[in-house]
Amino acid sequence: MEHKRCANCGFLNLPLKFCGECGASLSDAPDISQTSAVDTPAVEAPLTHGAERRQLTVLFCDIVDSTAFTERLDPEELRNLLEVYRTC
Repeated sequence: MEHKRCANCGFLNLPLKFCGECGASLSDAPDISQTSAVDTPAVEAPLTHGAERRQLTVLFCDIVDSTAFTERLDPEELRNLLEVYRTC
């Protein structure tokens, strides 16, 4: 898999259309072989406003009809049910 280094911020990207760090177009960025990409650390763009951009994955899962449980069960019973669910 070929990687691309962003010409704007130097961030090392998967072969996408836009930089995962600064959002700049990668259409003109040169391909970098996977071996050199692993050996070369990504250059981080300076943060001028204290913000930080991170890639993350969010997983949401819920109990089917959990809203109905909240209406029928006592709060302590609901908490116990959710604790069993989380343990599983």
